[in-house]
Amino acid sequence: MNVNRMRIFFISIIFLVGLTGDITAQFSYEKTKMDSFLHVISNPDATDTDRIESMARLSQIYTEQGDSVNAATFIANAYALARKQKDSKYMIYVYSQKLMNSLNRYPKNITLIYKLIDSIYTAINTTADLEVQAFGYDCIGMVKKETDKGYNLDDLYKALFIAEKLPEKSTKKYTIMVDIYRSLVALNLYKNKSATEKYLNLLHQTAKKSGNKDALCIAMTQKLLFVVYYSPNEKRLIFQNFKILENFLSNNIHYIDSFDYGFAVGSLMMAYEEAPNAQFRKLLDKHISIYRTIAGNSLKNRKALLTIELNNAHLQKNYPETIKRINELIKIEEIIAPSDLWLDYKHMADVYSEMKQYELASKALNKSLNYYKQYENSQTEEMRQLYYSRLLIA
Repeated sequence: MNVNRMRIFFISIIFLVGLTGDITAQFSYEKTKMDSFLHVISNPDATDTDRIESMARLSQIYTEQGDSVNAATFIANAYALARKQKDSKYMIYVYSQKLMNSLNRYPKNITLIYKLIDSIYTAINTTADLEVQAFGYDCIGMVKKETDKGYNLDDLYKALFIAEKLPEKSTKKYTIMVDIYRSLVALNLYKNKSATEKYLNLLHQTAKKSGNKDALCIAMTQKLLFVVYYSPNEKRLIFQNFKILENFLSNNIHYIDSFDYGFAVGSLMMAYEEAPNAQFRKLLDKHISIYRTIAGNSLKNRKALLTIELNNAHLQKNYPETIKRINELIKIEEIIAPSDLWLDYKHMADVYSEMKQYELASKALNKSLNYYKQYENSQTEEMRQLYYSRLLIA
């Protein structure tokens, strides 16, 4: 299996005439979320406490779209309102979003990240709201696993323990549980088959209980990746899970987060690579076309789409198109993921080598090595900051 084609998962019938217009008009998953948050914020009958989480969530969406001005405005307004509240749970919404923003910066300011984590711990210890406690632990766990190689996932397990005991009417119960099981599947997928199966089953059970179609999409996508990785020679099993996921995507497009849709399309591509099939090729092309339409302005969606397109071109040995897409991806990575630039140039070097353009391959490889050195230096600095942050917290 080509490692370069795995990148999207790490953070995965002929196109009908007239469908593009319908998708553009009807696909409203993200727009519906934004409209609902804006409605709460502008509603004269809403309280300040109603507005805080909506402002924080809007900040997240604007950050993903590369709109730093609106992102900063909404998180600042949320912070101003949260500070006035007696219950510390409102600060958790604000600190969590600030934490996500800090995590996505390069190089990472580990000292700031762990100060925010400490602030969330303080807020968790001074609120009686179990739902928000679980949300806070979940956020901390997701960030720690990205910044601390020795992290034991204890915050994620705390979040899971609390979430499991939340009442069925809780709006965050299953969202948090799906988020955690999804992460545990991804962490174990290429390392531990039995642990992956365990968490995959729990993910499926939780997604079904939630009734959320995006959660079900996530579970089906992870199942297909599991089958592709551990049973690459069982073509019938791959076909079966490909058809299950593809059919679900086709029937539920308007209920699936656009990034999760892209994640699913990437998994369909990996399945097709292991078990090529003319009918599946048409279905795959259909979903790639749909994703081009719905990706929108989100930078992470554009990154996912470019990754899919360049891998698709590479799979078909369309080398000029592959190089073109890698160059487009590099422009996105320079903004949202500079730490991945060494991988992009390494991929470029591999493609030029396949084209027998060895001078260009050598130049790309040198760039890859230079960016890798920068990446290693940033990792060293992050570990230094992590060490001192632990001392300060202790």
